[in-house]
Amino acid sequence: MRHIFPILLILSLFLTSCIELVEEITINKNRSGNIAIKIDSDNAGTIINIVNNFLGNSYEDQIKAELNHIAKKLQGEKGIDNVKVDLNEREGQYGISCDFSNSNDLNKALYKAFGYTKNVFSPGYIKATNHKLKKMNIAPYLKKYLEKENITVPDTYITDLIDYKCIYHLPNTIKGTSNKNAKINSTTQTVNIEFPIKEVLENKVNTGIKIRY
Repeated sequence: MRHIFPILLILSLFLTSCIELVEEITINKNRSGNIAIKIDSDNAGTIINIVNNFLGNSYEDQIKAELNHIAKKLQGEKGIDNVKVDLNEREGQYGISCDFSNSNDLNKALYKAFGYTKNVFSPGYIKATNHKLKKMNIAPYLKKYLEKENITVPDTYITDLIDYKCIYHLPNTIKGTSNKNAKINSTTQTVNIEFPIKEVLENKVNTGIKIRY
């Protein structure tokens, strides 16, 4: 986690298009699902050598090491399966994904992966029932986490290039959402919502959402 922001900063200097930090959550009818978090960018394959030369070591190796660290924490946790690290410099995609048996098991695993212990008072990252998905607002927690870990946020001209995009795939027809910025696609039973990462880091937006289906 410490290395992601510096690497994004350097990468941004060589990109003419926006970087997207994409979180994709799929909920099945039995309340199991999949979560994937990835960094998407255009033309990444053409700039790998430039970034590697600038850093003095392998940009790819730094990303992979960070993702593998999180994956190792997730593997073997109750209800967590099929943990995968995706590293595709040609397509500009770097990410991690896993399947989960239910949202409670996922919440416990995520807390552990980032060095925390979940108790009965800890907010769940997501909660999936038969007819509703609820995801917490990460903005205030992210701000506190960055301060706790002494992670420096990139300058404004860098964060202006980065968006945080959430995609939710639900098992039934979507009836409504609590977030006014959400876009519903009834055909695919999908909800999309996007925020400038700058506003998320400054805790100026509510990234939380409730989806009824």
